[in-house]
Amino acid sequence: MAIKTRVGTRELIGEIARRLDLTPREARAYLKAVCATVRELLREGHTVELGDLLSLSLRGGPEMREDESGGFSAYAPVQRTIAAEPLGGLKDDLDLSCQAAIYYIAHDDGAFKDLLSDHFGRRGWQVLHVRNGMEALSRLDRHPPVACVFEHNAEGWRELVRELKCDPKTNRVPIVGVFPEVAKDEPVDTLTVLPDDILYEPFDFVDFIRTAGSGLADRVASSEHDVTELEVHTPGGKRERREARLMIEETLFRAKLPEGFCRDVGLALKDALDNAYRHGHQNIECCTITVRMILDPHRLVLAIRDTGEGFDHAAAVAAARGSKGRFGASDPLNRAAAALKTRRGDADEGGLARILDHVSRIDFNRKGNEIVLTKSRPEPNTQIDEDTATSLKKLTKPDSR
Repeated sequence: MAIKTRVGTRELIGEIARRLDLTPREARAYLKAVCATVRELLREGHTVELGDLLSLSLRGGPEMREDESGGFSAYAPVQRTIAAEPLGGLKDDLDLSCQAAIYYIAHDDGAFKDLLSDHFGRRGWQVLHVRNGMEALSRLDRHPPVACVFEHNAEGWRELVRELKCDPKTNRVPIVGVFPEVAKDEPVDTLTVLPDDILYEPFDFVDFIRTAGSGLADRVASSEHDVTELEVHTPGGKRERREARLMIEETLFRAKLPEGFCRDVGLALKDALDNAYRHGHQNIECCTITVRMILDPHRLVLAIRDTGEGFDHAAAVAAARGSKGRFGASDPLNRAAAALKTRRGDADEGGLARILDHVSRIDFNRKGNEIVLTKSRPEPNTQIDEDTATSLKKLTKPDSR
C-alpha cells in the first residue's frame, strides 16, 4: 500500500509563493480567495471546473421519493458529499498511470519472458517485451515504466539505464540486469550507469522474482520522491572522466538545481576524478573509477572510489582538527588538505585544497582510496537555464562509436 503524506495549508501557501514569486502573505490571500470563491459557487449549486485539475460538485441534495401509498415525499439528504472528476492534465496523468508497464528488454523471445508475464500479469501489471533499449526509450511517454529488466546482450541497455537514472522523475524506477557469470570479473570499457540490481546466470527464478518484486514494492510504497541515487563505473581516461563529470552536472540540472551549484559540484568532481586517476591508478586508463551520487532534499553526497592502494591521510587530518579522516572548509583544514596533497605526492597546486572551495565537507574511508564530498543543497528557487541544459545534454550524449 502506498504511503500517503498530508499536504496542509502551510505547504500549499509556500508552494504558491514559490511558483508565483509572491510573499507568504500574498500567497495566503490568493489561496483564501480561491477557496472562498469555490465554496460559494458550490453552495449555489454550480459545478466548478478548476483549470486542468478537477471538476467539483455537491452531491446529496433534497430529493422526491414515491411512497407506498403512491404519493410523493420530500426527503432531506442524510449526508452531503463532494464529487470530484479529473480534468485536463490530471486526467492525462491518471490515464498514463493505467498504461504504466514493466519493461523486459531482450533480443529474443523465450521461456523467461513467459514466466515474467505470467507472474506479474496475474498481479495486474502490464509486461512489455521490447527488443532493444532504443525501442524502450521511444515508448516511455506512452507507457511510463514502473520497473525494467534487461538482458546483457540487448542493444542500447546502457543508454536506457542512463536515461532513467539521470532523470529525477524516473530515478526511482527499479532496474534489474541479467548477466553471465563471467561478467563479474570483466573491467568496464566505457562509462556505465549501473542498474539497481545485477543477477548473474545461472540463477533461480524465485530469486529473480524476489529481487524484482521487492524493488517494485519499495517503489510503490516509497514516499521518498525527492531522492536521486546514481552509481557510475568509468575507465580512467580523460574523455571518460569528463563525460562522467558532465553527466552528474546534467542530472543536477534536471533536478532543477541552480547553475552555480552544479558548476561547483562539477569542479570539485573534476579534481576528485583527476586525483583518483593520477594517484590511485598511477595514470593507468583501464582501471575502474566508481562514482556514487545521492541527492536528497538537504544535501548532495558524492563518493569517488579508485582501486589503488590508498594512502595514510589520518595523521594530517588529525593534526589539523584532532579528528581522523574528516574535515571541512576552513583555514586550518585547508592546511590539512595541503598536507594530504604532499603526502600523496601531488606536485601541482590545488588538489584537495581546491576541492574545499566548492564543497561543504570532505571525508575519506579508512583505506584512503575513497573520498566523499558533501555539499548542502540550496532552496529550489532558481529556474534552470534551458539552453544551458540542452547544450550540456548534447555534450554528454554517449559516443555512438
